[in-house]
Amino acid sequence: MVSKIKQFLLSWKELPSLFPAEMGLSVLFLVCTILDFEIENPIPDRIVHYSPILFLLTFSLNIWQKSGESKRWKRIVYLLSSLMFIPVGLLCVDINSMAFSNSYMVTLFILLLLTIINSKPSDNRMFMQRACQFIEATLSALVLSAITYLLVVSIYHVIYSLFDLQDLASQTSRFYSYAEGIVFGGWMVQLFLFFNSKEEIFSKKNKIMGILFRFILMPVLLVYTFIFYLYIVRIIISSSLPQESICSMATAFIFSSYLLKGIKLMQQYPAYSLYFKYISWINLPTLLLYWFSAMYRINEYGWTEARVYLVVFGLIMTCLIALFLRNREHQFQQSGYVAISLLALITYIPGISAKDIERYSQQGKSLMEEVKRENVHITLFDYNEIRNIDGYKSFEILSPSYSENKDDRVTFSRGDSVVVSLSKTELIKNKLQKNGLKETSMIPEKDYPIFLSWKTDSTLMLFGHIGLYWEKGEEQLDIKFYGNAYYFKK
Repeated sequence: MVSKIKQFLLSWKELPSLFPAEMGLSVLFLVCTILDFEIENPIPDRIVHYSPILFLLTFSLNIWQKSGESKRWKRIVYLLSSLMFIPVGLLCVDINSMAFSNSYMVTLFILLLLTIINSKPSDNRMFMQRACQFIEATLSALVLSAITYLLVVSIYHVIYSLFDLQDLASQTSRFYSYAEGIVFGGWMVQLFLFFNSKEEIFSKKNKIMGILFRFILMPVLLVYTFIFYLYIVRIIISSSLPQESICSMATAFIFSSYLLKGIKLMQQYPAYSLYFKYISWINLPTLLLYWFSAMYRINEYGWTEARVYLVVFGLIMTCLIALFLRNREHQFQQSGYVAISLLALITYIPGISAKDIERYSQQGKSLMEEVKRENVHITLFDYNEIRNIDGYKSFEILSPSYSENKDDRVTFSRGDSVVVSLSKTELIKNKLQKNGLKETSMIPEKDYPIFLSWKTDSTLMLFGHIGLYWEKGEEQLDIKFYGNAYYFKK
C-alpha cells in the first residue's frame, strides 16, 4: 500500500513537466472564477466561459508537439497557445448565448477530434483506444470532482447547522464560488491531466466491456436496426412522410454502430463479425431516410443554422459509410479529418458560415413565402437569438403540465411543487401584440422564436420544445409545450 501511494505521488509530481501550459491554465481558471464573483469586470467572466475551449486547445497542441518528430517550433506553438486567454478576455464580448450555441459545441467537438488525431493513431484500433482513453479520463475527472464538490458543500452546511454560525449565512454565495473555482477550475483539471498521463489504458481486454458489448449494447443495436428497417417499410407502404425526429434518431443510430465497431476492433471480440463486415450496407437505408427527412424540412421551412449543421452531419455520415465499404485502415482518422474540415468551414468562414446561410435564406424570402399556415414545432436549440441569460443568477428545470379543469392554463413544476402558472391565451396575445401581429394573421417563420420565452422583471423562462397549432376551420392560435422549460431568476 505504501509503495502504491509513493508511486501515485511520483506520478502526480510529473504533471508540471508533462503539462506545463495546462497546469498554468488551471491556476488561471481558478483565479478567474473567484475574481468573477468578487469584482464587476467582464474579463474573468469571459475567460471562465471559454475555459473548456482554451484548455482543450492547449491540451490538443501538447499531444501534437509530442507525437511524431520533436521540434522546437512545435513546443513554442504549444506554450504560446496558453496565452489565448488574453485576446479571449479582451475581445470576446458576445457570451450571453454561447452556453447554448451551436458554434461553441462544434468547437469543442473539433478540438476533441484534433486531440485524438494529433496522437497519430497507427490504425483504427489505436484510434479507438485514444478516444476511449480521453473519454474515460474526462468522465473520471468529472465524477470525482463532482463528488469532491458535494462533500465540501455538505461539510460547510454541517458546520453551519451544528454550530449555528449565522455569520456564514452571508458568505454562502462566496463559498460556492470559491469551491467551484478550486474544485472544477483546479482539481478537475489536475485529475484530467493525471488520468491522461497514463498510457494504453484500453490496451488489454476488459471483461466488463465484453459483457456490455455482447449482451447489452449489440442486442440493442440489432433491435434498433430492425426497427429502422420496419419504419422504412411502413413509409414506403403508406406513402407517408418521416417524422421530424427521425434525423436525430438516425444520427445516433449510425454513429453508435460505428462506435461499437471501433470497440469490437479495440477489444478484438470475435462476436458479430458478419454484422460489422457489412455495417455500411446495413446503415445505407437509414442514411437515405436521414437525407430524405432533412431535405424535406429544408425545402418546406428554409435554411436555419441548425439545418445547415444537419446537412453537414449528413455529409459526415455519408463519408463514414463510404469509407467503411472497403476493408482498410485509418477510416476513423480519415472521417475525423472530413468532419473537422466541414465543421470548421461552415462555422468559422465568413460568408459561408451556418449563420450566414440562415440569413441569406431568410432574406431571399418574401414575408408571404416565409409564412407556413400549418402546425409547426419549434425547439430552443434551433434559435440562438433568444438565449440571452446575462444577469440571471439562479436556474432550474421545470416540467409542464395542464390543468384538468382549465384547458387554457399550463403549469410548470419542480417535482410536485408548482413554480409558474401561465395562461396560454395571455401568453399568445402578449407575444403577438409586442411584435405587431394579429392572431388571425399569418405568422412569419422569423417570428416563431418569440413564443419560446416568457419574461418578467425578475425572471426568464425558456421553453425547450413547443408546438403552434391552427385548428381546421378556426382562426385561433393554440400553443402546446413539450419537454422541459428552463427557469432563470435574477
